[in-house]
Amino acid sequence: MDLDTRHIGDIREHQPATSTRSHLEPLLTSKEVAAALHVSPSTLCRWRENHEGPPWVNLGSIPRYRAHDIAQWTESQLQK
Repeated sequence: MDLDTRHIGDIREHQPATSTRSHLEPLLTSKEVAAALHVSPSTLCRWRENHEGPPWVNLGSIPRYRAHDIAQWTESQLQK
């Protein structure tokens, strides 16, 4: 999977500067995360249905993503 580092840089900018994260950290949409990961929003949907991919938060029935979770998940996907 090719990763668009320009978008990951944007995602990482959403991370708080301190080690204590606010409980109200900005949440990203599926469209924003899909663009950063170079996958379609439907791929993210399939990953959620199969309990794969980056962690997400459901706001009612609306999936949202925390920037630090996307960054951590991306790092965990590195092949050694």
